[in-house]
Amino acid sequence: MQTDAIYIDFQKAFDSVSHSKLIAKLESYNIKGDLLCWIKAFLAHRSQQVKIVNALSDFLSISSGVPQGSVLGLTLFLLYMNDITNSLGLLSCSVKLYADNAKLYSSFCVGAHSIDLIKALDIISECINMWQLKIATNKCVAHRVSAKSHLSSNNCLYTLYDMPLQWSVATKDLGVTMDNQLVFDQHVANIVHTASSRVNLILKCFLSRDREILGKAFVTYVRPILQYCSPVWSPHRIDLINRLEDVQRRFTKKLNGLANLSYAVSNKIVAQGS
Repeated sequence: MQTDAIYIDFQKAFDSVSHSKLIAKLESYNIKGDLLCWIKAFLAHRSQQVKIVNALSDFLSISSGVPQGSVLGLTLFLLYMNDITNSLGLLSCSVKLYADNAKLYSSFCVGAHSIDLIKALDIISECINMWQLKIATNKCVAHRVSAKSHLSSNNCLYTLYDMPLQWSVATKDLGVTMDNQLVFDQHVANIVHTASSRVNLILKCFLSRDREILGKAFVTYVRPILQYCSPVWSPHRIDLINRLEDVQRRFTKKLNGLANLSYAVSNKIVAQGS
C-alpha cells in the first residue's frame, strides 16, 4: 500500500469569508435569535485604514472576512468551512481541516492511483468556489508515502483548477516535516538546527553560567522545540537519538559545576531546573 496526500492552502482565507453566506450557514446550524443578532453586529460596520509613519489612509468599509486575533473570528471561520468534508460522500478519501489549511489523503495499492482522490479534489474545488474562497495553488503540493522502491512511480498528476500540483519529498505538516518514508531524518535535522541556534542565543545573552538560571532557560526555550509532536516522529535509530541528545549534552557542559559530570547526571539536574 501507498498513500497520496494533497496539501491545500487557502489564499487570504480569513479575509475572504462572505458575511451573507456566513450568516446563512450559521442559520443552517440553528444559530438564531439574540445570538445570531449579536454575531451580525460583531461583523457589521467594520472599517480599516493603513498608517505609514504619520500618514493615514481614508477608512475603507469591510464587507467580508472575520476579525483576526479573536477567538470568535477563528470559530466563525471554522463554522464556515467545517461542512466541506460532508461533500465527499462515500469516496475512499479522508479530509483533515486545521484553521485555513486542508489535507486530503487516500491509500491504495502500489502501482495504482487514487481515482477517489482525483474526484475529491474536483469536489473540494467546486465547494470552495461556491463559498467564494480562493486556493493558493502555488502553495499546494502532492506528497506520497511509500516504500523506497516505489517512490519514483509518481506517474499520477493531481490538478487544481487545471494546474498540475508539484510533488514534494519533504512537506511541513503543522510543524512536522513529513518525508516519503516517514523516517523523519529531515525533521530531526531541522529541529536540531533550530534548537542549537536557540542554545547559542541563550549562552550569548546570559552573562551568568548559574545552572539554575540557565537550566530553566533551556527547559523553557529549547526543550519545547525538541519535544514538539514527538509522539509522531520519535526516533528509534541511535544516530537520530544521539543528534537530539547532543543539543542538551553540549549545553550542560557550559554550566557551572556540570562540565566534569556524566551526561546522565547533568541531564537529571537540568530536567529538575536546578
